[in-house]
Amino acid sequence: MGKGSERMEKPKIIDTSALYPLVKKMGRQITDIAKELTILDLTWYELGNVLVKAAIREEIKKLGEVAQVWREILSAMKTEKVREIEEVAQLAKKDRLTYYDAAYIYKASKMNLKLITEDQELKNRYPELCISINEL
Repeated sequence: MGKGSERMEKPKIIDTSALYPLVKKMGRQITDIAKELTILDLTWYELGNVLVKAAIREEIKKLGEVAQVWREILSAMKTEKVREIEEVAQLAKKDRLTYYDAAYIYKASKMNLKLITEDQELKNRYPELCISINEL
């Protein structure tokens, strides 16, 4: 990723393993690409869990303020609902994934989008589908 306002060549889905470090890396510049990123409705819960854990470890001092900033960031992204419970569950069983990981793989595949993830296991198992934040 270069300097200034850059655009990705096409929209992508991003999971929490990549979203949190990407925002930490880019800071407020994340707004330059936020509209080109898709998250799943699951991401809101997963990110909330990350924030609470960081606050418990006292890595975040002002949880309310940080949560508000994250709400603004997530709201700028398209949120895709996961309603294909049977399909995702079957994929999770077949590939021995968590339901969460299977949901991201399923949606990225069905929407013909790359999945931005820092989950090395997913990148190794689905190299045609997954990229890391360093590949943006």
